[in-house]
Amino acid sequence: MDNEIRNDLTKGEGQWLDEHFKNIERKILEEARNLARIDGREKIEPKDIPQAALKYSPGVRYPDDPSFWERFLSSISGVTLISAILAIAFGILGAATGKDSYYDIVKIFAGAIVGSTSTGVISTIRRK
Repeated sequence: MDNEIRNDLTKGEGQWLDEHFKNIERKILEEARNLARIDGREKIEPKDIPQAALKYSPGVRYPDDPSFWERFLSSISGVTLISAILAIAFGILGAATGKDSYYDIVKIFAGAIVGSTSTGVISTIRRK
């Protein structure tokens, strides 16, 4: 790390950063060891280190990838949520009254759910 930037850190921040880097280094070495074992080798070779480091490189969330539910919830927008609530409400009204006009409104909101969800998924993919 650049010494000028390092000097701007407090002692606690510097210690935290050092411990954080040690933790990442340990994880990279463990992953390199796993790669070597998968390849049938006992010792780590130079090619294993960069391959293992890719798991923790920028653009990949550290320490782990987000869970399914975190990814799922990040793709739901307010429009999707409101449309779903309104579709359910009008579906209940349609079932209670037996009027087909309520089901037409449900179809409109269902289309809004599909459109807003696909937009959220596309933006999530672009961010990655």
